[in-house]
Amino acid sequence: MKVGQWRTGVLLQATLCLGVVTLGIGTALGGRHGPSAQAQTSSQAEMAGQNQAEGQGQGQGMEETPQVTTESASQQEQNAPAVGSGVTVSGGSSPFTPEEAKKLLFHGPTPTVDPNFAYYQGRSPESVAEELALRGYKAVHLVITSEKNVNGALIDALHAEGIAVWGMVWAGGTYSTTGFPPQWPQWRQQLITPAAPSGFIYLSLFNPDYRAWKKQAVAELVKTYPIDGIELVEAFFPNWDGLKSGVYGDIGPAAQAAFRQRYGEEPPEFIDRNSPRYYTKVPDLYQKWVQLRVDGITDFLNDLVNGVGGIRASRPGIPVATWTLATRGPNALQKSREDLGEDTAAIVTKVRPDIHFFQTNWPDWIRATLPPTYVRSYAPFVAELRRVAPDLPIGVQADIGSAETARRGWEWIEQFEKAAWETGFSTYTLYEYFIGEYMYTEKPRIMKTSRGAEGWIILSFNKRVDADSGADTSHYRVLVLSTTDAMNGAAGGDAGPAAGELEVTQAFVDGNRVLLHLTGPEELVNGRLQVHAEGVQDAASLRLLPNYPALTMEPQDVTVEAQSPVAR
Repeated sequence: MKVGQWRTGVLLQATLCLGVVTLGIGTALGGRHGPSAQAQTSSQAEMAGQNQAEGQGQGQGMEETPQVTTESASQQEQNAPAVGSGVTVSGGSSPFTPEEAKKLLFHGPTPTVDPNFAYYQGRSPESVAEELALRGYKAVHLVITSEKNVNGALIDALHAEGIAVWGMVWAGGTYSTTGFPPQWPQWRQQLITPAAPSGFIYLSLFNPDYRAWKKQAVAELVKTYPIDGIELVEAFFPNWDGLKSGVYGDIGPAAQAAFRQRYGEEPPEFIDRNSPRYYTKVPDLYQKWVQLRVDGITDFLNDLVNGVGGIRASRPGIPVATWTLATRGPNALQKSREDLGEDTAAIVTKVRPDIHFFQTNWPDWIRATLPPTYVRSYAPFVAELRRVAPDLPIGVQADIGSAETARRGWEWIEQFEKAAWETGFSTYTLYEYFIGEYMYTEKPRIMKTSRGAEGWIILSFNKRVDADSGADTSHYRVLVLSTTDAMNGAAGGDAGPAAGELEVTQAFVDGNRVLLHLTGPEELVNGRLQVHAEGVQDAASLRLLPNYPALTMEPQDVTVEAQSPVAR
């Protein structure tokens, strides 16, 4: 008997929720307007515990012999974190105090998760959180493309798994104009050559209306949602080599007005090469322009974080992270200042973040042959930060699969991690969790078994599984190892595998979970069980690159512990 994804009473009995499957819009990290990354949409697509120095192993989530965890319903309740003992805001509670959150957010490997991708949709938030927990992660960078449209249920589910949550907010633009006022198009940056559509909209950091709106939006975010930290990413001007490519800004009216107000003269010209004020002809004027951009970014971030009605005034104590791009190559520090308007030393001095992240720029992550030790070449950026903030924790971001030829597997990640610790980083994040090479090579395997509502058992896999093969009841055989009568000391209650086989009458797929409904006498259904599973495939159609073949699990036998009398 084959049963598809069942959406009626079974869903309620299993106490899970299932959304409508939709294609999500992926975000991009690592700088824009480099070579286009492969993606499900027009948008360019771009683990935590203590670090190695504090005694933790490397490469969490790496392929290894599976260790299957079994939990009864009572054990699940005992193992759940005490949600609500930490910070409470209007939209919910975090189980972590700010200091507890820092220990998780500032140390070890962490994934970046963009819930707008199809991989995370059409499944319960609980299944997403469990999948990450099964990889050993203790913190996650959660992409928030709109402060007005936040997945609060996913934040709660991550907290229930003991995972701390960074709220990742785009500062220099947006992927979504949800909740924006009607006049928002006036906030757009003007570039020398308009950028090709990528789903991302650059907004002028010099526009006072945008600055005020953005500050109110992020303040409302931290007051409403129980995220454990807030990070402001990609507050830069476009773009690396922008003066050559034409993808350079902001040269619009707000930027020009800011220059006139500050210096009392007209800004350089960037379009008309015949103008006597063309930027290459007026080096002194151009250097003033460069400084204006640097100060514009620094002041913008400082206002968001420390200004009246900003982040710290709205939620004192919340950890704050600033981000700047890092790139390999000679004079990269000066080029970042000139091309992007980023001066890391100025930012950390004025904004005083709790941690700073260096984000891998696109000229680096796009390279198929990028060595995993490349972060060592970011030492000049680290040294510049250490000059003004010697004790500030620092992290680094890497892209592991936005480009088909630049997908990274666990061996690469393990070497990257080692180099990151040696360079002085205390944490790193990988963009994006589901696009790494391992998603194309790891076969599905059961990592945990547990019990759901009466008559239901749950098989939790290492990754999302295909809805059809996962819901095919012929892929499972359930044997009774011992009955609840035997556990309670009743005579004749012992049952060998040959004496008791239960029928799997229904199967339901929820992301990485397969829920099986069993039919038979209560003392058998609730007894200690052995499940043989085979034929289940991963959700290949939901990968970033769906043209690679599905992977089928190896046959696997797992144990399901008996239902405890308390749970029944």
